[in-house]
Amino acid sequence: MMQFIQKHIGCIVLVVVLFAFIAPRILTLPGAEWLDLTQTGEIGDTIGGTTAPFWGFLSIILLYLTLKEQQRFNKDQQKFNEGQKKFNEKQLRFNEVQQMASDYDILMKLRDNISELSNNLTVAICPKTGGQRTPFQGSFYIEDLRNITHPENAIEEGDFDQLYRNCTEIANLILLFFSRLIQSPQENDIKRALFYSVAIHSERVCSLFDLMNQGWITIISNASSIEDDIFSRYKSTNDRYLNLLREAHQGVREVIGIN
Repeated sequence: MMQFIQKHIGCIVLVVVLFAFIAPRILTLPGAEWLDLTQTGEIGDTIGGTTAPFWGFLSIILLYLTLKEQQRFNKDQQKFNEGQKKFNEKQLRFNEVQQMASDYDILMKLRDNISELSNNLTVAICPKTGGQRTPFQGSFYIEDLRNITHPENAIEEGDFDQLYRNCTEIANLILLFFSRLIQSPQENDIKRALFYSVAIHSERVCSLFDLMNQGWITIISNASSIEDDIFSRYKSTNDRYLNLLREAHQGVREVIGIN
């Protein structure tokens, strides 16, 4: 029945409207006594009384159609909202993947920079008594300055200053890398791999700061040196970098689940 009304609504409305206009004329024509409505009182009341049911019926039909259209609109709106929700979820996922890819690229660039600077680090070693200096490339050679295991090795003050500046530059990049790694949305397996690839460079840089604190490096002062105790010049900086690197190192280990 509902489908019939919706399908033929145009015809139904047309018939009702035509009949509403024609009915007053038909119903007020002279005729048999029991059909004669011309004497039933005011003609206006008669016409109103005879046409009102038709207009009421038409209003009901239009109200019904309005409600059905509202229901259809609500369903369409619900479908649209569901589609929009799915789109937003996909967009969010896409943004997360894009963010992870961007984050991974940044971590890789930081790692590569740290590795390059560490591997190109120059450690110029000379005999303790002075003489020809020999430059070695790579942070690994920092350990060759440990005078308790290599008592014959030393480094000139100017070369040490340059080595120290380069190590602090690497240390700052390592701290930035560790901070970024802690906040990274990458999986822990990826974080562990990245962490181990940088941790070795962190240990080598820390070894320089530690050797300085212990006084386990033989530094040959140059003629223009203004301090008798070269080690005191770097102590506060050594302590600061050692604490920062160890805290960052431990923070990463906790986040990625390494004891």
